[in-house]
Amino acid sequence: ALGQEKGTVSDSIKVSFVRHGETDSTGVNRVLSAAGRRRISALTERYTPCRPLLIVSSILERAMQSAFILSQAYQVDPIMDSRLNEPRSAVAGIPPRLDLETWERYIKGFHEVLVEVLSSSAAEVMIVAHSGTVDAMFDLLGTKGTVEVAMDHGAVTEFKYRPGDPEGEWLFLKHNWHPEMTRP
Repeated sequence: ALGQEKGTVSDSIKVSFVRHGETDSTGVNRVLSAAGRRRISALTERYTPCRPLLIVSSILERAMQSAFILSQAYQVDPIMDSRLNEPRSAVAGIPPRLDLETWERYIKGFHEVLVEVLSSSAAEVMIVAHSGTVDAMFDLLGTKGTVEVAMDHGAVTEFKYRPGDPEGEWLFLKHNWHPEMTRP
């Protein structure tokens, strides 16, 4: 099962997913808009992560910019990992999730990152990436394409990994929380 791989920790660990802030453009090398930077900055003022914190980010510019804002506020050096990059379909006009080969390659890379971060000594791992990353998480938990998850820019989705817990190793804590909401 997910998380039972060699090297995982026995204590619980929070895994939070932050979708990058909004962008002004389309394409691969998008950068954060002023509104996107404001939303990520507002997130740092309202969201208090567990410590020690590990931030891991896609290397696409919009995610790296978001991770940089978060890392400055939380005083943590982010780790950049291309396995978290948003997948691009090999077939023009087909969403990546519907291009099975592309999606399976993305799931494999995401799974590798997840196994690595679950082996860390962090109390919380913050994964700064793209909306499909939460879809990948649900797929790894067994939904296999039956659930698609909408996630706002600059929003947080949280799980808690609890190895060996008889009620379930993965606890789904919150979805799509953003700074404009009343409570984190």
